[in-house]
Amino acid sequence: MPGWTADLAAGAALSAFALWALGFLLVDDLYIFADNPGTYTRLWWLLDVAGPGGLLGWNPSWYAGWPEWQFYPPGYGLAGLAIQALSAGRLSSVQIYQLLLFLSYLVPPLVAYFALSRIGLGRAVGLTAGFFLLVFTDLYGGVGGVMIGMLGDRPALGLAPLAWLLGIRLAESRRPALPLGALALTVAAIVLLHPFRLLLPALLIALSVLTVPLRRRARSFVRLAAAVALGLALTGFWLIPYFAHSALATPVLRAPLETLPFWLLGGRLPFFLIFAAWGLVRAAVAPAARARAVARPRHRASTRPRLHALQLAGAR
Repeated sequence: MPGWTADLAAGAALSAFALWALGFLLVDDLYIFADNPGTYTRLWWLLDVAGPGGLLGWNPSWYAGWPEWQFYPPGYGLAGLAIQALSAGRLSSVQIYQLLLFLSYLVPPLVAYFALSRIGLGRAVGLTAGFFLLVFTDLYGGVGGVMIGMLGDRPALGLAPLAWLLGIRLAESRRPALPLGALALTVAAIVLLHPFRLLLPALLIALSVLTVPLRRRARSFVRLAAAVALGLALTGFWLIPYFAHSALATPVLRAPLETLPFWLLGGRLPFFLIFAAWGLVRAAVAPAARARAVARPRHRASTRPRLHALQLAGAR
């Protein structure tokens, strides 16, 4: 099966399962389970009342003017504004919210398949990871988070494989401009969706770069640092006011060290460390596998002239 056909079939299979499982969300009716009404209220105020300026402005409608979006990652709000603009205002805020719910369920498996299959792990591994994300029921990064209205956490975690892929490409590329820009945009998206989810791809990329030859390792880390700096700069419109008013912000900034791993990784540090170790092993094996793959065609090509010469000699 050609590569693009296999990718299309995998994407169709993941999308079909997502529609079967949570297609009921694609209606013009608010899903009111758990925290969804409160999450929708933030989006409604941004789309129907304040507009883009509401991302940083104080909200006079509730909480004594508390600037809701300034102290809450605004990624899904920006996504809602983008969908509103693309639909030319034809979708209501309820429809946009329901679409964001469904996309937060579907997009991470598609990203995982695309990224992992191109890192060198193969389409089978990518498809397995995609289906795992479709049935992973955990509250942090899983289906449970979607169902209660955590619109930023799962998409941010779902972008980790893409950041890993782009980090490896940036470390190895002879033309770093494109992967550097793409990684910076991915870093910005993760920060705006759920900043603490940046730790996992950073760990995976750092471990992968350790497999780069020593003479190129420092250059790779400099490129990665530049991409992260650019990504953080793109989020400055939100991060700078956030830290400027950090005394009013979430207690996460003042959390004691013993609770920091929980806030960073949702209490699943062992799982992520095992995944990172597996990624390091695969990354270490990948260069040798690529070298063998490149050497085989050269070997076959180098034998053809000799075989042809032997054939001519036999004919004489």
